[in-house]
Amino acid sequence: MSTLNLSSQIFPPSTLSLGIIFQSTEAFSTENASGSTSQAANIIEALEMGTKVLLIDEDSSATNLMFRDRRMQELVPKDKEPINTLIDKIRQLYVEKDVSSVIVTGSSGEYFDVADCIICMVEYTPHDLTDEARKIAEKYPSMRRYEGEGFFGEIVSRIPLPQSFQLTRPGKNLRLQLGEFIWQSLEITC
Repeated sequence: MSTLNLSSQIFPPSTLSLGIIFQSTEAFSTENASGSTSQAANIIEALEMGTKVLLIDEDSSATNLMFRDRRMQELVPKDKEPINTLIDKIRQLYVEKDVSSVIVTGSSGEYFDVADCIICMVEYTPHDLTDEARKIAEKYPSMRRYEGEGFFGEIVSRIPLPQSFQLTRPGKNLRLQLGEFIWQSLEITC
């Protein structure tokens, strides 16, 4: 990633440590980002290009970007953790930027509190379990503290230019595959 503004969205304005090098989140560049930084950058780049829907699969996501449970919040205080987790920003993203998120998760009920609709796949068939999930969230409240700031922050428009894709870099093997994504419509109302 090169000269990406990570501040105000997932990362608050600050510096990120890259070993012994500290870099501003307002013009962040690195070829060796962590999983959470890479995923946050990917989300921000998608927003800058005007996406209105984020599709996120928990299995291929950086856990510490998705959420921090109460135990981890206690072990690593917020002032020592540069990441604003997605769970703390996702409602702001929808309300302020009109961007919806579809998150596939099977290991955490933390998102019950911020989800508008909860679909459970049973034998490859979607079932609306929103009401049941809300009851579970009431019965077993989350113990985690909200860590998001009051607003999502500014998103700068971006138009990707062909020359910005570096297909060859020293020490890196990059491959670009072009394909077609076909979406069949499925209407789910919650």
